[in-house]
Amino acid sequence: MEDLVTQLQSLARQVHEVGADETTRANLARLLKTPEEIANEEAKRKLASQKACANTMRRRQESEEVRKAHARATSARNKVRYHTDPVFREKMKAAQRERYQRAKKPKRIVCSKSPDDIPSEGTWNEWFSGADTLTKPYFDTEAYYDANPGDAEHARVLGLFKDNVSTMCSPAQGFDPDRVLYGQRHGVDPKKNKYKVSFRAWVPGVSVKYTRLAAAIKDAKLAGDTDGKLDGGVYKVREQLLGCVGCHKGTVASPGKLTAYDKRVLRPLGVAGAATDYIVQHLNGDEVELALAGSSTSARKAKPVAVAPPTSTSALQVSPASQVPTELEDEVHALLSMFSAARWADYRDWVNVIIAVKHVGGDYFRGMVDKFSQTSPKYDGAVFAQNVAIWG
Repeated sequence: MEDLVTQLQSLARQVHEVGADETTRANLARLLKTPEEIANEEAKRKLASQKACANTMRRRQESEEVRKAHARATSARNKVRYHTDPVFREKMKAAQRERYQRAKKPKRIVCSKSPDDIPSEGTWNEWFSGADTLTKPYFDTEAYYDANPGDAEHARVLGLFKDNVSTMCSPAQGFDPDRVLYGQRHGVDPKKNKYKVSFRAWVPGVSVKYTRLAAAIKDAKLAGDTDGKLDGGVYKVREQLLGCVGCHKGTVASPGKLTAYDKRVLRPLGVAGAATDYIVQHLNGDEVELALAGSSTSARKAKPVAVAPPTSTSALQVSPASQVPTELEDEVHALLSMFSAARWADYRDWVNVIIAVKHVGGDYFRGMVDKFSQTSPKYDGAVFAQNVAIWG
């Protein structure tokens, strides 16, 4: 073996001396070295690399410390200027208001009959408002997790969500659960820095005054933020924004921060419908109105009826039956019919209703209130009689 090594080394020296390209010469030079020499060179090379990395990290750390020191000094100077320079203070306030408004003002569209006018990307939202606005029923569910819970949990939440949607829409004649369109917007929510499982449902063939859905969901005991429960906070009277399919929220206001960027995109599940199917104000005219039985908003909004003030200065004046208009009696009966049994079972709500009705018609409506009070499992005629002082 030693003779073979000697011969190889001799051959290497000859090739090395004759001449070769740089790579070959380096390989031959390495061949001529002993294992100890090779190990020493590797150790030196590794040590040099470690020193270089350490120097780079040190320079970066020094640069970051300098940057932070500069930022602290700038912040300190700005604080002094903020309290001493009125012009600078107004400038800073204006800049902050502008950033906040930019974060709070998403793009919006109004209902359109043309699919070509409906955006499919960006930060667009459908906008609508008003207690009398007629829309398709739409529902939303959400749940938060520390990390992505996986497909099995997604499927479980979706199954519960579908059951709840069917429960809400089943009173509508001809409701077909297979026609309901679903979408999802899963991902990390920058507002809470948690993974959010979010599903949306659009119900075609049905119409409803959307602000009635919140109370109906609450009465059905389906409101919540777990296990596919329905979100009752997406039925605002003053202004409602619904994200368009294919779009994301973009810049949003975030607690603890001025702004955050929400890049979760709303995507349809399964076979996507037409673009107009996902616009809740887009109705074909043949929809069946959803009757929300048991909801405190299922009846039309009562119109105010003018009632002559009592002649007595006492606020507890009892109005005789002849002074109560027939239409007022109908209105009071319709309003009391809207309350659920749970509302009549709550003592505080019950007393507030009695006081309100008394101020409208005095003792005239006492029998009517007593009749509705009997719908509560807690009804006690003796207790009702003890509260006669409320009626004056």
